[in-house]
Amino acid sequence: MPDKALLVRIDRFEVEAHKDGSFEVGVDVFLSMINDRDQWVTDTRRFAQRATIASNRTREIVTAFQAIMDVLLPEMSNWAVQQM
Repeated sequence: MPDKALLVRIDRFEVEAHKDGSFEVGVDVFLSMINDRDQWVTDTRRFAQRATIASNRTREIVTAFQAIMDVLLPEMSNWAVQQM
């Protein structure tokens, strides 16, 4: 049985259209580290990133999400390792 568990909550993974014709791609993720024995939350952190794109073309949206995740995933991994 593990000593700690990582809970992941995705609050935002979306594309939002703005009145000016631009679009915003956004990701918000909350990570919580808990003690497995007593279910006590030892730490929580929010990770968020946004990117403005000019169109709603699939390729541009996917590229923006990939760029965001290229930043967030290493940050989340480093944080989780530090909590162990």
